[in-house]
Amino acid sequence: MSLRPLVPVILGLFAVACSSAADTANSDSAITEARDPSLSYVGQKVVDALTKQRALLALKGKTWEVTSGNVLSDGWLLPTIGSEWWGDKLASLPTETDCKADEAGCDPDFLMRRCDGEGATCSSGTCTAFAPTVSADLQEPKKLCVGYADWFEEAFYQALASAESFVDITSLWLPADRFLPAVKNGLARLAARKAPVTVRILSGNVSDFGPRAMLHTSDLVKKLSADLPADSPVRLYVAEHSASLQSWNHSKMIVADGKTALVGGHNMHTADYQLKDPVSDLSMRLSGPAAAAAHRYANEVWDVACSRQYKTGIGLETFPASLGCPKHVEPTSGTHGTGDTAIIAAGRTGAVKDNASDAALLAMVDAAKTSIVMSQEDILGGRIPKTNLSVASPPNALLDRLAIAIGRGVDVYLVISNVDGGLFTTSYSHGWSAEETAAQMVDRMKKKADAFPAGSDVVALLCDKLHVAPLRLANTERWADGKVFSNHAKFLMVDEQALYVGSQNLYTSDLAEFGYIVDSKAAAKVANDTFWAPMWTFSKAAATSGSDAATCTFRK
Repeated sequence: MSLRPLVPVILGLFAVACSSAADTANSDSAITEARDPSLSYVGQKVVDALTKQRALLALKGKTWEVTSGNVLSDGWLLPTIGSEWWGDKLASLPTETDCKADEAGCDPDFLMRRCDGEGATCSSGTCTAFAPTVSADLQEPKKLCVGYADWFEEAFYQALASAESFVDITSLWLPADRFLPAVKNGLARLAARKAPVTVRILSGNVSDFGPRAMLHTSDLVKKLSADLPADSPVRLYVAEHSASLQSWNHSKMIVADGKTALVGGHNMHTADYQLKDPVSDLSMRLSGPAAAAAHRYANEVWDVACSRQYKTGIGLETFPASLGCPKHVEPTSGTHGTGDTAIIAAGRTGAVKDNASDAALLAMVDAAKTSIVMSQEDILGGRIPKTNLSVASPPNALLDRLAIAIGRGVDVYLVISNVDGGLFTTSYSHGWSAEETAAQMVDRMKKKADAFPAGSDVVALLCDKLHVAPLRLANTERWADGKVFSNHAKFLMVDEQALYVGSQNLYTSDLAEFGYIVDSKAAAKVANDTFWAPMWTFSKAAATSGSDAATCTFRK
C-alpha cells in the first residue's frame, strides 16, 4: 500500500496541539515594532503578533521575515489546474500523457509520449519542446506530449538549471517520477557549465529512521550524480529528517540564489498532479527578497536535521561523498526589493522551536473585517477510520477566533476535500464530511457565544455567516471515473487584502512548514478572480451551511 493514504491517520495519531505562539506564556505586550508603511492593517496585525513575544522576535530573520518590493509576474499563482479548465472543460483535461518505458514512442526518462518523430502526434496533451529534457547548454529539448500541470517539473528544472550559487529544494517526498530526471538534467547542466553551485534537497522522513532513511538518500544521490564528473564543482546534499516521531519536514519549495522562489502545497509527486484525477493544490512563484527569506528558513530546518540530538532520524548523503552537513546559505540581498509587493515569510520548525507561522496565521484571522476564506484538505485533522472519534486535538485557537470574527460580522468560508468512503482515505480528506466539519466547528463556536452580539440567535448567525462546502471543480463531486475531487491546498485569504500560500494546514499537527503571507490588494484580487471565486461558484452548490446553502445543517 502506498504510504500517502496513511499520512492523514499518522498525522492524527501522533499530532500534538499546534504550538500556537500567540497563546504561549512568553508573551510580552511591551515589545512591538513601529508600523511598516508597506503593510496593510492585516500585515501589521501579523507583525504585531510576531514581535510582541520575545521568543518569536528572536526568530526574526530565521523562521519569519518582513520583506517589501517583491515582484509577482503574470501567472504567479499556480493552481494544479487553471480555473479555465473548471466546469464543462474539466472532462477534456489532457491527462493521458504517460507511457511505459518499453512502449514505442515513450521517453524512457520522463515516461511521457514523444512527438518528435515523423508524423508523431499527441492523443492527449500538447506537443511541446520540453525544457527539462536538456542536460547541457545549447542542446535541443525533446518534443513530448505535455499535459495540464507539467509546468511544475519544468519550473523546478528552470530554477535549478539557471542557478549561479545555491539552490534549496524541500518537499515531503524526495524527487521521483518526472521530477527525478528534471533534477538530474538540471544538475548535469550546471556541471557541464562548471558552475560552483550548492544544491540542498531536504524531505520529510515520514516512516523510516536511521538506516532505512540512509538507503533512500543514498539511492537518490547515486541517480542524480550518475552523469556528474568526479571533479564537478556542484555540491549536492540530500537528506530526510524528522525532529521527532510526529514532526518532520512538510515545507515545499525550490529557491535559487536568493532571487526566485516557488513555494506552496505541491509535493514532487507525479501521480497526484500530472496524470488522471489530479489533486487540487496551490503554489506561488515570486522574485525578490522573500526568496532569500526562504533560504534562511531552510538553514533552520537543515540545522534541525543535522543537530546531534536528532541525528538518528536523518539520512544524509552527499556528492562528492563525505561532505558532511551543509553550511548555511547566506543570500546577500536585503529585505527591500525593486517591486511593489510586501510579503511576510512565515515558517515553523516543528517540535524544536517556537513556531512563528502559527501566530502569523491566527493574526490574519484576528485582522479580518469582512471575510475569511479558506481552501484546505481538512480542518479537523485525524479521525479513526469508520468511527466518529477524532485522534487529534481540534484547532481550538483557530475555531475560537473564527467564532469571534463571525460575532463581529465577518463571513467565514471553508472548502475541504470530499470523503471517499474508504478505510484509509485517498482523497486527502481525514474522514470528516463538510456537514460533520461544520457541526464540529459550531460545537466549539457555541462555547464562544459571548463573542456574539447580545441577544443573538447563534444558530441563525452561524447559518448566515459560516459557509462550509466540499470541493467542486464542476457541477459534480467526482471525476469521470468516479473518484472524488481531492483538495490539498493550504490557502487563507482575509478581506481580499492579504493571503497565505504555503505548506501549513490549519488542522493540528507539528510539522516543519513554510509559506508566504502576501499583503497586497492587487495580488488578492488575482487570487480571488482566478482561484477562490471560481472554486466557490461550483462548491457552494453543495454548501452545508451559510447563506448559499439550500438547507443549513445546524437546523436539522
